[in-house]
Amino acid sequence: NGYLSFFNAHKNRETMIYVGANDGMLHAFKVGDGREIFSIVPKNLLGELKNLKSMHDIYVDSSPKAGDVYFPGQSKWKTIIVTGERAGGPYYFAVDVTEPLNSEYPKILWEWTDPNMGEAWAKPEIGKVKVGGDTKFVAFITGGYSASNNKSNCFYVVDIETGKTLKEWYNLGSSSNKIPSGATSFESGADGYTTSVYFGDTDGNIWRADLKNADKANWTCTVFFTPEAAKRKPIYYPPAVVRNDLNKVLVLFGSGDEMNLKNPGSFYIWEIEETETGSQLNWFKELTDEKVLGQPVVANHVVYFTTWKYTGGTENCGAGQGNLYGLALSSSAGVGGAAALVLLDSTKTPMTAKQSITLGPGVPTKPVVTNGVIYISSSVNSRGYYEYPGSGDSASGMGPGGIKFPGWPTSRVRSWREVF
Repeated sequence: NGYLSFFNAHKNRETMIYVGANDGMLHAFKVGDGREIFSIVPKNLLGELKNLKSMHDIYVDSSPKAGDVYFPGQSKWKTIIVTGERAGGPYYFAVDVTEPLNSEYPKILWEWTDPNMGEAWAKPEIGKVKVGGDTKFVAFITGGYSASNNKSNCFYVVDIETGKTLKEWYNLGSSSNKIPSGATSFESGADGYTTSVYFGDTDGNIWRADLKNADKANWTCTVFFTPEAAKRKPIYYPPAVVRNDLNKVLVLFGSGDEMNLKNPGSFYIWEIEETETGSQLNWFKELTDEKVLGQPVVANHVVYFTTWKYTGGTENCGAGQGNLYGLALSSSAGVGGAAALVLLDSTKTPMTAKQSITLGPGVPTKPVVTNGVIYISSSVNSRGYYEYPGSGDSASGMGPGGIKFPGWPTSRVRSWREVF
């Protein structure tokens, strides 16, 4: 539908950063010089901005998601942002940012909410699904967080062009269940269509929405995996979903009670394999007093998690300690879970692999792993912990020579197209 022309027309446009803030605005900054280009106030917050002078409040507090999407009703491609208000309220909104430096932009497309939504905690996921004979780009939105029963334990598929709900599921899990975790979409084929979506909940379940059928009446959302009772702990962040070298779909996630950060206890890292009849547990790792407070990332058959442990007394609010885990995926080499963090000494010689290393004080972000470099910042260290090659942060447990990553795989053709 003309995506190549759209891409070529916009490939040299300004690179932008979009971020929400508690002034009630979604802000847009140029990457080159940091200059703010515009800001947007969603309509539902306009009446609240008068309170900024007298009190601190929470407004646009969620993380935005960007993507290129096609609007069949307009026969046009667009670049859009979908974001929520987290503790600011039960709202998500979409903005057209196709040409951020054009005076006609940005364009607010819609604002969306639902009576059963809690606070819009999660970063939305964007995908492409078949609905009847049409292709629709959609936002996958989880129910968020609410103190009320039978509220926020829901999941939605929202048409990005219209802002209308295509499908919703209510009362997922127990009456006290919440779904603050974002969703992770998965494409079983090479055509770019989302066939399944996975997300966790505060009851400790992982859910799977099956969207393969073109008739949305046949879409389903069911429990994919539930740990045994003693190991069921809250899940606040999305899983990683990958296919291993045996062509098996693996779902990796961690648990951690974000609403009770100082509480001790056991939390867990899990690898679950999708089977023809449901799921099977491949391996798990128990964490003593460590909570997973970010999405895991998979790179080269290794899953990376960050964790946080409260180290202060019950009467103070210490920074705690962050850790980084690197564990092998299950593969043709065997069942995963083995230590996979290989550190280098001062001569760049690999040392014995570890399961984890200390990052230092503060709550760490999720890892960002890209082509031999890993970036992690924290609540007390915004500049990032590690770059390889190079040495680690002085407060960390990293080797003096950096981290050795597995060899990056040779590029493969996923799809191709002839242009005449």
